[in-house]
Amino acid sequence: MQKYKQHRTLITITCDQCGKEYLKPLSEYKRNKELERHNFCSRSCAAKYNSSHRSQKMIEYSNSEKNKQHLLKVNQSCNIYEKFPERRFSYFLSKGSALVPPKST
Repeated sequence: MQKYKQHRTLITITCDQCGKEYLKPLSEYKRNKELERHNFCSRSCAAKYNSSHRSQKMIEYSNSEKNKQHLLKVNQSCNIYEKFPERRFSYFLSKGSALVPPKST
């Protein structure tokens, strides 16, 4: 049993995304109910639910040119690759593979 569930009253709840039954502390369930939140068995179920229940306004903003320019500006001002050069090619990595940057031409 996970540590945060020890010594707490547990109840069985059904996940709002996948329908799986799981145990959750009663206090967390009451808080979610009071704040009108949904109950999920995992973070991946919460992400699936939230991505499929986005409002049209949120979808339009994420696809807007204004948002793309903002993200570009933030990435350029961050300069994370100068601080951590090993992250530059991190998207080429998979489990167990070595860091091999692409060959420049």
